[in-house]
Amino acid sequence: MNRLRLTLLVLFALVAGFGWLWHRAEQRRPQGSDLEQIQALVLEARDDAGRRDASAVLRHVSRHYRDPNGFTYPILARQVRRILAEQDPSIVAEVQSIRLEAGGERATADVYVRVTGDPGVAPLPIDTTLHLSLAKEQVRFYVLFPGRQWKVTAVTGYGVYGEF
Repeated sequence: MNRLRLTLLVLFALVAGFGWLWHRAEQRRPQGSDLEQIQALVLEARDDAGRRDASAVLRHVSRHYRDPNGFTYPILARQVRRILAEQDPSIVAEVQSIRLEAGGERATADVYVRVTGDPGVAPLPIDTTLHLSLAKEQVRFYVLFPGRQWKVTAVTGYGVYGEF
């Protein structure tokens, strides 16, 4: 009888744990239309940068990132970490336009960005419109649950500063 109780208790714990993980995964899934998801991505990245949380900023960037300046994900990650470690930025980011491509798997967005920080420390201040290329990519929530999420695949409209 004790063995049956223990087995049922373990089974219940496993089912409850899986249910809790599934619920948490559903909360992390993007909500709203594609346009709303892209708008949210920009605002979350802005807030993450304002908190100087480089890892959170980079969660919005594709591992396949490559832009016309030759930046790839590893180079961009190094730059973001360096800038956020050296600066205490004040950031304004306003989405000016979003264009979905046919098929709904790719998009572009124009985002006005103004970043100020410690005076005279490159690469700040920034006051420009960035052009983001985005793609919907396969992701996993808590390893078990597959999904699709918008990620930034390239950015143009910025200058290149410092060493990489």
